[in-house]
Amino acid sequence: MRLIEIGKYRVLMTGNEAIARGLLEGGVSVATAYPGTPSSEVLNAYVRISRENDLKIYAEWAVNEKVAFEISFAASLCGLRAAAIMKHLGTHWVLDPLAVSAVTGIRGGLVIVSADDPAPLSSQSSTDTRNHAKLAHIIAVEPSDPIEAKELIKETVELSERIGLPAIFRYTDRIAHGRAPIELGGFNSKMRLKPPAFKKEPDKLVSIAPNARKNIPELFRKLEKAKEIVSKSPWVIKEGPPSGRLGIITSGTPYHDVK
Repeated sequence: MRLIEIGKYRVLMTGNEAIARGLLEGGVSVATAYPGTPSSEVLNAYVRISRENDLKIYAEWAVNEKVAFEISFAASLCGLRAAAIMKHLGTHWVLDPLAVSAVTGIRGGLVIVSADDPAPLSSQSSTDTRNHAKLAHIIAVEPSDPIEAKELIKETVELSERIGLPAIFRYTDRIAHGRAPIELGGFNSKMRLKPPAFKKEPDKLVSIAPNARKNIPELFRKLEKAKEIVSKSPWVIKEGPPSGRLGIITSGTPYHDVK
């Protein structure tokens, strides 16, 4: 199946393919990954779509998830939009550099794309990676289906860059391997791989204790800014009667169960 049509065409895609398309439309020019079901197809689709559209990108299968994140973090510090793709088990490796990246901040949008396996179909255990976002004091975004996944990954990259914090894009196996008609858009102008430009900021990027103490309050200010932005997002919706005795707050695939 060719995934190169642009415009108001709809193409049947898996969630993983939709996420890959969304990364490219969102201007992510550096993508790294460590393979593991249910996330393995994302990087392959990312490379395939970029080749078919003559997009200049950098993609790498890393030796493990921690290295994948560190490569993407470095790209972000050089002003490039980047993503590290993995399954939920790999996110445990990432917590050390992830926590540091939240304190130092980032430049280009930086997203960990985590495919969770809640009732394990292909994993040794289950992990809710939204808890990692709480631990590192960063944002987490979760789509409810492949259509939302393609659009929300773009929004997540944009939000990450806007507030200067990494983000976790958490989805599940049902979305990864489910299929939906995906409307294709054009590619972000930032998609054209530009020369990386590292800006020396030792007070910010050398995260020794004195610098960390100064930077941590800024981390929480960024989170407050994120809350303000998200509260006005069209993706935060209220459905049903204007009043009632029972309200349900949900995200991800449970939204469709509740609806």
